[in-house]
Amino acid sequence: MGRLVQRAKEAGLPGWILREPAEVYHRKAQEHLSSHQLAEFRRCPLLHRRRQLGLLKDEDRPAYQVGRAAHTLILEGQDTCDREYAVGGPVNPKTGEVFGPRTKAYRDWATEQTRQVLTDDQAALVVCMADSVKTHEVARGLLAAGIPEGVVRVPHCGVPCQIRMDWFFYACRLTILSR
Repeated sequence: MGRLVQRAKEAGLPGWILREPAEVYHRKAQEHLSSHQLAEFRRCPLLHRRRQLGLLKDEDRPAYQVGRAAHTLILEGQDTCDREYAVGGPVNPKTGEVFGPRTKAYRDWATEQTRQVLTDDQAALVVCMADSVKTHEVARGLLAAGIPEGVVRVPHCGVPCQIRMDWFFYACRLTILSR
């Protein structure tokens, strides 16, 4: 933990906010309680326990992927979004257009990608959503300076807890949680 805190300080972060990939955060959910897990427990302890035991799997849907991509573009920027998402697909040599997402050529291309895949239409929607946030006066002000996706881990009443804050507005210590 000491090296992570030191790296955070060198990056200009408060020492108690860590930066780590989402995969690391979610992997540590096995040993740390999150606000989402706590909310699920409050709604239905049995459902929470079954999910803990791996008996229930989260279902991913295209809308979730668009939401995650918009979240990434809005909060972490174009470079991070480009690193995490592949857009487009193979071009049909007969038409000069990208193969449709229901074609075998597109599915084969998508399977080969190491990043999450967005269709051109999904990517356009993500950009439109990001542009809407950028042009919203209040949102633009809140997102002008801060720390995206900062992680905090602390014990509370003897229970290891963690949170991955969507945005930490450092100037006034405001945290925005979107989920």
